[in-house]
This record gives sequence, C-alpha cells and structure tokens, in this order.
Amino acid sequence: MRILEKKVLIRFGCIFLLAVSMLLSSCQKNNANDPGAIRLEGVVESVSSFGSLVPSIKPDALKAAGIEYGDLLVIQVGDNIVVSTPYVDAFTQAGNMSPSLCNYNQQDKELELSLTNGSFVKKAGGKEGDRFIIKMDKKKGYLREYNLLKGTYSYERSDYSSDEVFANFREMNTTGLKSGVLFRSTSPINFTMNKVRYTYTSELCRQKGLKTIIDIADSDDKVVELLSAEENEGSYMHECYQQGNIIGLAANADYIDDAFLDKVGRALKGIISHPAPYLIHCNEGKDRTGFYCILIEALCGASVEEIKTDYMLTFENLYHQEKGSEKYELTWEKNGFRMLWHMANPQAWEDVISIDWDNISLDGVDIAQGAYNYILKAGLTPDEINTLKKIISEK
Repeated sequence: MRILEKKVLIRFGCIFLLAVSMLLSSCQKNNANDPGAIRLEGVVESVSSFGSLVPSIKPDALKAAGIEYGDLLVIQVGDNIVVSTPYVDAFTQAGNMSPSLCNYNQQDKELELSLTNGSFVKKAGGKEGDRFIIKMDKKKGYLREYNLLKGTYSYERSDYSSDEVFANFREMNTTGLKSGVLFRSTSPINFTMNKVRYTYTSELCRQKGLKTIIDIADSDDKVVELLSAEENEGSYMHECYQQGNIIGLAANADYIDDAFLDKVGRALKGIISHPAPYLIHCNEGKDRTGFYCILIEALCGASVEEIKTDYMLTFENLYHQEKGSEKYELTWEKNGFRMLWHMANPQAWEDVISIDWDNISLDGVDIAQGAYNYILKAGLTPDEINTLKKIISEK
C-alpha cells in the first residue's frame, strides 16, 4: 500500500512539475511577445557625416526582437536624450526635421538615428560611446504613414509620359514670377546620382536656352570632375561652364542650418550677377531644390496652394503620385508644408524635435515676409533683395 502511495505521489509530483514548467514557459513566451517588454541596449558606435547616430545594435537584433517597419519606438541616448521615433527604411519617411531609426533600403548593415534633412547631433545631441537603448512605444503605431510614404521611381524613359516629366523639368510660374526666367529639374550633369535622366535634363536646358545653372548638390570641383567624364561628352553643360555660368554649391539638406543659409545667399547673389534664364537643381530636384523654390516663390507673392502644387508636381512626376490622394496630402504635410512653416518661423529652429505638428497651421502666417527675413539671414542686403526681385519678379 505504501509503495502504491509513493508511486501516486511521484506521478502527481511529475505532473505538478510539468504543469509549472508549462506555465513558466507560457509566461516567458508571452513576455517575449509583449511589445512593452522589448529592450535592446548598446552604445553609439559613430556619428555619420550627416549628423546621425550609428548604434552598435544592428538591424538583425531588431528583427529578432520582433520590431518591424512602422513600429513606434522610444530611444534613449546617454542619460538625458529621449525621443519617440518610427522604425523606417528611408530617411524621408519620418517627415522633415523629425527623427527616425532607419535601416536604409533594408540593407541590414547598420541603423541610423537620424533627423530628416537635418543633423540629429546638432539638434538633439549625442556622441560616440553614449549608451543607446531601444524600447517599443507602440506596435504598428506608424504603419499607416510608413506604407503611404514609401516610394520608388524608374530610370526607364518609357515609364513616363514626356521628357519633361522624366527629367522632372519645368518652369517656375507661380504668381509674381516673370515668365521664362526660372526653371527647376533633376541634375543635368551628375550621371552617378541621376543616371539616364541627366542627358534628358541637359538637352531640355539646351532647348530652353538656359544660361545659368545653380547646382545645389555639387561643388565647383565636382562639377569639373563630372564634366571631364566621357558620360558628359557633348553635354550642353560644357557651354554653360565655359561661360562661367555654373554655380556649384555642395549644400547639405538642413535648411535651418547656418551652412545651408550661406549657400542660399551665394545662389541668390549668383542670380543677380549671372544671366537669365536660370536652372535650379540638386540630384532629384526634390528636397534641396524644393526648399529653394518654396523660398523664391513665397518671396515673389505665391499663395500656399500655388507653392504646394509646384512642390508636389515633383512627386507626381517621379513617383506617379495622384494629386489629392491620401499619399499626396501626407507627403505635402510631412515635407513641403514643414519647409514653408520653418522658413517663416525661425523662432522654432532651436527645438525642432519637440514640435507638435498635429497642431501647427499656416493660417495667418505671412510667408512672403518670412521668405524676405530668411533671405536677410542668408546674407543679402535689402538692396540686393530688391535687385533680385527685379530680375525674377513681375512686381
């Protein structure tokens, strides 16, 4: 009888231990799948040339932890820097002057805590060796925006309706601008960044008889290097260069940075001292060119709606976005709208990360005065601004 009791007790004990083991396993599994339990810790390995923080944590670690594109994260850098940021695969998906944790083009090489068209280090801080902690904020909290802001374009001419659309080439013709004076496009010279498009852009410049090329993307030395390559043999850009009419700026994309303002000043003074018509371009004619054109159009009297229409035409051209679609409107809100608002509100430049964009409006904002004040900051005098307006404006 005692032997039987002992066997029963042993069997009961085994069943009890198995049940406890299963319960603990279930708890551990639930904990691993609980977004709030995710925590990855490393250090800042380096700072990129664009002012982004590169952590020791790699993309594979995020994947293993269950973090996916479109998740909202909380990232702590050092002891005092804490930001809420989406996990994305393109720097522009967060919106201008907003932070993001980016695995660029899903290359799985490294992560960057970046500030779109800005320097995270300059605006928020952080340095090599700082502790870097990633935690989940909200699973799929940015998924709608991530999906809408994804976009690619083709280098096949046959995918576009005209040479002008393919080259993202057009005249700037908003209210106040003189006809036939200002044009914008993708690069007509950089065959590495603009591949096949550059030949179409250069030829369109020839057809329009453009005289002065304001190259926001390349330095003067880079312009010489590009023109020396066989890819640019016979290019119309040689004629512009031989006349001394290519202005190489090599500007970054941080439009509220002193270095960017200096380049804006050089470009606008170049318009004053060089012959019309003018072409303004970077690589895609989208971000840096987009800001330059917003600035000029606002100065000369364009409405917000006109500026929006011209800015967004780039996304219609290159990315086939449909005007008025949800994707179209979100792209404007995250990009051009912010450029325009920042241009007119320099008091907000010091703390761009904490701006609550859901409660920001352009209602009552004098964008023409904002553009004028910005250009003063860029180094032009009132007399020079008046001279500039006489060249490009009807007013």
